Amino acid sequence: MRAFECHRLELLTSMDLLQYPGVQDILCLFRGTPDRYASHLHAAPLVKRLCADREFLHAAIRSSFADRRYFRKNRHLVIPVVSYGDIFLSINLFVPIRGSGEGFAQDLIHHHGWRLLTSAVITGQGYDAIVFKKHSHKIRSDDTVYLEIDEILQHELGRERFIDADTCHVVFHPTSLTTTLALWSADRVLLNQNVKRALRRFPMIQRAAAKTARALRWDRLLGLNTFRGRYFRPENGRIAESTTYHHDADGTHEEVFTCIFGFLQQVEFDEIDMLRRLGRNAPPYFARLVDMLAQGESIPDLGVSSDARRRFTREDVLDAVKLQMGQRS
Repeated sequence: MRAFECHRLELLTSMDLLQYPGVQDILCLFRGTPDRYASHLHAAPLVKRLCADREFLHAAIRSSFADRRYFRKNRHLVIPVVSYGDIFLSINLFVPIRGSGEGFAQDLIHHHGWRLLTSAVITGQGYDAIVFKKHSHKIRSDDTVYLEIDEILQHELGRERFIDADTCHVVFHPTSLTTTLALWSADRVLLNQNVKRALRRFPMIQRAAAKTARALRWDRLLGLNTFRGRYFRPENGRIAESTTYHHDADGTHEEVFTCIFGFLQQVEFDEIDMLRRLGRNAPPYFARLVDMLAQGESIPDLGVSSDARRRFTREDVLDAVKLQMGQRS
C-alpha cells in the first residue's frame, strides 16, 4: 500500500490504539485490498506478533478499563481493543467451568454470519474445538440440522486459526485460563459500517432502521447479520436449532472480572495505582483482586458457572452427528 494512503488513515482516526504500529499495519493491509480473505491470510502473522507484544496488551487493558461502562457493567469474557469500520480486534477469554469436569461447551454451536475471524493464542494452553463444514447448518429435515464435521482441533500457542463466514463451530471450556487475540471483519467491504456506528448514539433510530431493512430483505446488502439460524445444540441425539438463545452474559460480574484479572496477572500488568483509582467505587471483591495483583498472589483460576443452555459435551455433539449420518445413509 502507498505511504500517502496510510498517512490519510492517521488523519481519519484519533484513538491511541488505532495509531499503534502493529494495529496500523493490519488496518493498512485491509485498506489496501478489497479481498477480505487475502487480508486475513496476510494479517495472521501480524495478529500473532501482537499477541507477544506486552506494550500493546497493556495499552488494550488500559483503554478498556478507562471506559466506565465496561468497567462497571461488563459480564462478557472479552476485552474490546479496536473498532474501525467493519474491522474489530478483541481479546477473548476461554476459561474453566466451575464445579464440572472437562469437555463442556463454552457456548452453543454457532456461526458468525458474514464475519471472518483470525485468532491466535496470547496466553494459556489453548482450547479444543469442532469446526463444521461451511453452510452445512443449512442442510435440514424437519427440526434436525445435519451439521458435517470439517475438523476437530486444538487452538494452541504459536498457531493462528481462521474461521470462515457462515461456518459453524463450537469451543469447549479449557481446564485453565486461555486468551486469544481475535481479528474480525466482514467477508467483503461494507461501506455502511461507519454509518451504523454513528447511529449507536440514537438507538431507537438504529433499531427502526434495522427492522425496516430486514423487512425489505436488505440484510445482506446493508451488512446486517441475521439473528435466525445461528445457534445450535445437541438435543435427544440430534442437532437442533436454538431459537430462544440470548447471550446476555458469560458469568457474574465477579466471575468475569476474576478471569480478567487472571489475564492481567498472566501478562504482568502492574499499573496498580490506576486500578486502585478505578476501584474506589467498585464492589469489595475488586479491591481484593487489585491487592492480589499488587502482592503477586496467584489469582484463583475458577472460571465461570456455565449457563444450563450451553451445558453439553463434545461427546454429545459427536454422538449426535454420528447418529444423524447413519440415519441419512
